[in-house]
Amino acid sequence: MVEVAKIEYEAENIIPDLSNQMGKGEFLHFMALHSKVENELQLVKDKRKKLRHYMERQGIELQLFDQVRKDMDVAIEVLRERQQTLELYRNYASLPVGTQGEMFTPDEEGPTDEISADEQGYLAVMTGRGATSDENPFEAQTDEANDWHQGWLRGQQELAKQMQKSGPEIGWS
Repeated sequence: MVEVAKIEYEAENIIPDLSNQMGKGEFLHFMALHSKVENELQLVKDKRKKLRHYMERQGIELQLFDQVRKDMDVAIEVLRERQQTLELYRNYASLPVGTQGEMFTPDEEGPTDEISADEQGYLAVMTGRGATSDENPFEAQTDEANDWHQGWLRGQQELAKQMQKSGPEIGWS
């Protein structure tokens, strides 16, 4: 008989005592409301899943669609910077395993027409090939030299931003 009373006592204590805050009826009412909302949420999730399946059948790339929705409020300049950084990372990723410092040596051929002078200046900084603005490969006082220098300055600003972001983590201020 003592064992039965102990089990009944423990079973009653499973539901928390809410007498100070609300009655058991109110608690059960909120449980029912919560269950109803959970069921409605599941219906919406199912509708979304069907819609995405339909979109995919219509030829929409869902990853790109999701990225566009995510980036709708991001400034176009920020998106361009992200794209440039992504291209830089792709260039790094395409290098053979084991490539080290030699990837930062300047090209022997000089600038190419395929990449704008501005972009070449930016990439010179971001790839470690343009430590100083004196490394401008274009003839001084030309439009290309000025464009390269503007890109170089943009690269320096990007590096400064990156250093400010990582500075506190490594003890810089």
